[in-house]
Formats: sequence, C-alpha cells, structure tokens
Amino acid sequence: MSQYQRVEETLRATLRPLALHQIHEAIRMRYGVLDSEAAISARIREIRHALEVSGEGTVATEPVEGKAYLRYRIHVTAQSIQQSDLFAG
Repeated sequence: MSQYQRVEETLRATLRPLALHQIHEAIRMRYGVLDSEAAISARIREIRHALEVSGEGTVATEPVEGKAYLRYRIHVTAQSIQQSDLFAG
C-alpha cells in the first residue's frame, strides 16, 4: 500500500479530525509503518487536490484551540454522497 493510500484510508476511517501526530500514530498502529509528519502533510495536500479536482470533496482543516497545529478530516460533497448512494443500490 502506498503512503498516499495509507494517509487517505486513515483519514476516511476516522470519525473525528486528526492532527498530523495522530495520523502518524494511527498509520504506525494500523500498518506498522513510520511515515514522517512532513510526508503525511504532503500526501494530505495531494489528497485535497485530487478530491477538489474530482468534485468529490476536500480535506478540511480546523484549528486546535490554544495550539499551533491543525486537525484534518475528509469532507465529501453532498453530490458525491448522492452519487455513491445511486451506485450502492
């Protein structure tokens, strides 16, 4: 599995936004791989670009109160959800 796939799957599998260090730890626990936070950040930018170009969504960021870092989550568009529902049934 590529680094891009690990980061994307980790973001899609979570129910809450994650900071880079949390994504790093989730990948280590799930896949046994140590991806650097810098590399994870680069993959998040690539994932955001791919989602936005395809119209599927984006990678949303939210600040952490009192901290100097962000948390990330995949946000899919309503149109993307409706299309996936059409193909599911």
